[in-house]
Amino acid sequence: MPVPTVLLILALIVLGSSIPTAPGFPGSFQAGYVVGIEAINGDPVQGMSASIFYHVIYAATALPLGMPAMRHSRLSWRTLTTTDTV
Repeated sequence: MPVPTVLLILALIVLGSSIPTAPGFPGSFQAGYVVGIEAINGDPVQGMSASIFYHVIYAATALPLGMPAMRHSRLSWRTLTTTDTV
């Protein structure tokens, strides 16, 4: 795949991810991926599959690496979700 094509797809994914949604950008991220793939006359089903695969790979690496980092930083879920009212 040529570099300009990859950059176009990446730009559309970033644009889709910039739309406010739930954490993890479900829906808008996939839409950006599908539009990017369709822009190069690709199959939208492959775009959706690739976006889901990307999310799985991202979660499979971010969670196992993030948990030890939280412990090392002496953070816990409780400290992250508790808010102090001043």
